[in-house]
Amino acid sequence: MPFMNIPESLLLTHCIATISFLVATLVIAKLRKVIHPYLATANSIAAALALVNTTCMIVNLIIAWEASPDHMFFKYRSVTFLPLIVIYVAAISLTLLKKLRATVLFSLILIIVYACLISNTMAYLIIYTFNPGALSVSWSYPWPESSALLFPLPAAAIYSVICYHIAKRIHARQNH
Repeated sequence: MPFMNIPESLLLTHCIATISFLVATLVIAKLRKVIHPYLATANSIAAALALVNTTCMIVNLIIAWEASPDHMFFKYRSVTFLPLIVIYVAAISLTLLKKLRATVLFSLILIIVYACLISNTMAYLIIYTFNPGALSVSWSYPWPESSALLFPLPAAAIYSVICYHIAKRIHARQNH
C-alpha cells in the first residue's frame, strides 16, 4: 500500500494474521481451544494500533489547521479524515467490551472495517482510474516496490505466533 504508515501496515498485518488463524482453526483442532483468548488478544492489540493511527490523523488535522492561513487545506483534510476518525473511535470503543472482542463475528467485522479504512486511498485511485479526467494531470502517485507490498506477510506470521503464545498462556491460566 502506498504511503502506508506503520500503524496502518500493522493493522493490515492484524487482518492477515486473524484471517489466517481463523482458517487454521478450521483444520487444526488444537487451535480451537485458544480461539477466544487469541481473538481477544489480537483485537486488543489492533485497538491500540487503531488508537495510534487515529492520533496520527488528529495530529495531521492540527498541522493542516496551522499550515494555511485561510484553513482551506484543513477543510479538505477534515472532509477525508473526520469520518475515518469517527469509525476508528467506534471500532476502538466496541473493542473495549470484553465479551464482544473475543467473538469470531466481531473479529470478522473489525477486519472488514480496518481493511476498508486502510485501503481508502487505493479505492479512491481505483474509482477515479475509470475517469482519468477527474484526476489532475500533474498529480503523480508513486507505486511502492514489490518488496514493500510483501512486508505484511512475514509480519503477520510473527504477529500470529505472538498472539497465539499469549492466548495459550491465558487459556492455561484460566484452566488451572
